[in-house]
Amino acid sequence: MKKWFMIFLIGGILFSQESAIAQTAREEPEIKGTITISGAWALYPMAVKWAEEFQKQYAQVNFDISAGGAGKGMVDCLAEVVDIGMVSRDIYPEEIKSSDDIHVMLLGRPYTVLSPSMNNSIP
Repeated sequence: MKKWFMIFLIGGILFSQESAIAQTAREEPEIKGTITISGAWALYPMAVKWAEEFQKQYAQVNFDISAGGAGKGMVDCLAEVVDIGMVSRDIYPEEIKSSDDIHVMLLGRPYTVLSPSMNNSIP
């Protein structure tokens, strides 16, 4: 069976489908195994939370999540050593072309927010 490698701009699909399946009345198949995820530090906390929530319903699914930068997620994904690569930057066209198993899903857009403190002594 063809193994699908996804860029972590996709993690949401795995967990949104889990929610939809749980709402159906049909019997769910047993899901077990390990999902490996690596990549961007910026996405690491979200991936950990999603894994925790997923495991509440599917306790036999383990997650191996590591952070090491956006480049690591893409390199690991292209090298086929992870199931999901977390990338917090634009995906280069040559990265997508280098593999038929790369599927990209955008989870959000980066923003910078200014949060001044009223206790700051700088005028």
